[in-house]
Amino acid sequence: MRMRVLLSTIASLALSAKVSAFGLLAPSSSTARLVDSRLPKQPPRGTLLRAEEGGDGDGDGDVELDYETQWGVDDSYTTTATGLQYKDEVVGTGDSSPEDGGTIELHYSFWFDDFSDEECRETGKKYFSTRGPSNPKSTPMSFQLGETQILEGWSEGMKTMKAGGKRILIIPPELAYGDAGIPQKNNVFPAIPGGSYLRFEIELVKVDNSAFTKFRQWLPKPSSILE
Repeated sequence: MRMRVLLSTIASLALSAKVSAFGLLAPSSSTARLVDSRLPKQPPRGTLLRAEEGGDGDGDGDVELDYETQWGVDDSYTTTATGLQYKDEVVGTGDSSPEDGGTIELHYSFWFDDFSDEECRETGKKYFSTRGPSNPKSTPMSFQLGETQILEGWSEGMKTMKAGGKRILIIPPELAYGDAGIPQKNNVFPAIPGGSYLRFEIELVKVDNSAFTKFRQWLPKPSSILE
């Protein structure tokens, strides 16, 4: 029994480190205050400007690049009461949707609404992808929903999916990194300014809501064992 608890706690530590490395943990209030004090104040990122060809950069001839236009957000998206927007590209056929305490496996990529560079003019700036160079083996991410702290909009957007489904999420700042944003990490992940909208592409590979899986959230945490 002790060996089983030890193995579970080791796995929990590894999972926490993995998710934290990807920069996807929802910021705590103390972290948000620290980040907010260090990041320069910037205008809301829902609208960015670029000079049209032939413009002189003084504002004449500039056009607005907003996330709805660049990401094609239209009436085909469903908007929830919280402001989250989503659209299913493939409707999953699995038996159940993710539940708190259950484990999910998924592929995902996400961008934020910085269209200022030519290379990200259409898509926004990419932050991470499970099929990118940061994940050489392109293995799906796996974690326990409700036990792992992730962005509120991301969690909400997955809870009505089923295995095999593919969905696009448009997450507003209040369900993501808020007004504080997050700083650059390890010279790999770019800083996300405050007020940024996020675009997630999710492929839900597997959902495990078994009783044993949910029981794991009641196992002692490493900190409680060491006390």
